[in-house]
Amino acid sequence: MKSLRNTETSTAQRTAEGLRQAIVTTTSRANVEALLELHFGAAWPQRFEALICGEDVRHKKPDPE
Repeated sequence: MKSLRNTETSTAQRTAEGLRQAIVTTTSRANVEALLELHFGAAWPQRFEALICGEDVRHKKPDPE
């Protein structure tokens, strides 16, 4: 779980610096939201400006869509 703590610290630092952050994944939105809630708490949407998931695109990778 050390890498998750490092990720949490890193995203918190980037937020404090005013950097915009987003998550792009082929995983389903339900799974990503559950993981983000588990590791970042209910306020996770305030850290990430955008969340793009597998169901948000027509063709998953490696398609360049």
